[in-house]
Amino acid sequence: MKQITKTLIIKRILLEIITIGFIFSLFFPIRTVLFSKYSYILGQFSDFTTIYLYLSDILLVFLLILSLFLVKSLISRENLNLYIPKSIFALVFWLIFEYLLRYRTNNAVSSLYFAKFLEAIVAYGTMYLIFRKTPIKSLFLIIFAIFGIIQSIISILQFWLQKPLGLFKLGEQHLDVLVPGFAKIIANGKVYLRGYGTFPHPNVLSAFLVVSALILVYLLQNSQTRKQIVLYGTGLLITILGLFSTFSRAGLLGLICGLAIYFGYFTLNKTIWTNAKTALLITLAGLVVSFFIFVPFLKNRVTIIDTATQERIVYAKAGFKMLKTHPLVGMGLGESLLHMKQFSDADLKPWQIQPIHNYFLLVAAEIGVIGALIIIWVIISHLASLIKKLKTNFTIYDLLLTAILVSFIVLMQFDHYFYTLQQTQMLLWIILGAISAEFPKKLDVV
Repeated sequence: MKQITKTLIIKRILLEIITIGFIFSLFFPIRTVLFSKYSYILGQFSDFTTIYLYLSDILLVFLLILSLFLVKSLISRENLNLYIPKSIFALVFWLIFEYLLRYRTNNAVSSLYFAKFLEAIVAYGTMYLIFRKTPIKSLFLIIFAIFGIIQSIISILQFWLQKPLGLFKLGEQHLDVLVPGFAKIIANGKVYLRGYGTFPHPNVLSAFLVVSALILVYLLQNSQTRKQIVLYGTGLLITILGLFSTFSRAGLLGLICGLAIYFGYFTLNKTIWTNAKTALLITLAGLVVSFFIFVPFLKNRVTIIDTATQERIVYAKAGFKMLKTHPLVGMGLGESLLHMKQFSDADLKPWQIQPIHNYFLLVAAEIGVIGALIIIWVIISHLASLIKKLKTNFTIYDLLLTAILVSFIVLMQFDHYFYTLQQTQMLLWIILGAISAEFPKKLDVV
């Protein structure tokens, strides 16, 4: 019995270490590039057509294996009660169908996107397993928030210094305001680099900081001591500042929508409002202070006629043309980018060839209306289950997950990274996995 207990303790410690490592690998995308002809198929090197081996790929495998061993040790097979939603089964089936439909013409890009989609679903199942069957939830939230704070500091320093910090081995870009392709803003006639952190783009960083900020609001509200309030409150202020330094309009909108869901619920249910007041006041202070610090640089971002917006319209029009050409099954996994120039009304330069900047339109263009409807089913079923639970068995943690998922839906309207980039693709599916862990028996309510 003592030996079994010691074994369980060791497994739990290993699980915690690998979980921390996995979160670290999402915030610091350490990777190996596997160059091929497709890396340059768009006319220059592209992240979207290149195969990478990420540290997070390796750690996810270890995390899955260890969590399976740990769960098997803790629970008998009869009481395991693992549940996979019908929407996930439908998605896996459709992805396999899509890939096999074109198996004779599939290229490396198609195979990459197929593999990454399946890996994301594995991440979903892994998070379901460890969140449902192990006591790791609190550690995950705290570590995620800490890395969010660290990334915020990096981003703020990058913007302040207008150069990289030298963290290249941890994923930082070789930022240079004079080099085309890096995200910039113009203020008072001068060009400034936006904060990247160690991510491939400021918008990707903003998605992580939205989640970190919402988690910090949750941790702040659940603080038991003044020390915790000070620590989490300070972390929240830094994270909001970091989000502003990315100058991501969608990120700020996503955060505001998430906060509206979170604090709006407490406003409507005044009996549980008391514990949320401190969190609300610190959040508002962070937003106000950040606004006044960055207001000189924000003026040119308050527009819908800038280059970024116009390019999004070009990509969307091309996406609708692709969808019209292949409405049911789409162009194929990873194919929309390869045909962007063909379907675009504009003469796109190599660095302008980017994915469709709307998650759902991108999904529809690549795997058809049927695939898009299945993805919508996946997301809406998780959201609907959370809303139903908030009405019948309220917990602040479920409210946090609801706020995060709503913010994701907002972000999906303006960018592609939940579909095309490793870090945010993993982020989406581990959050969905965490949500599914709250519903062990039935999640498909729609």
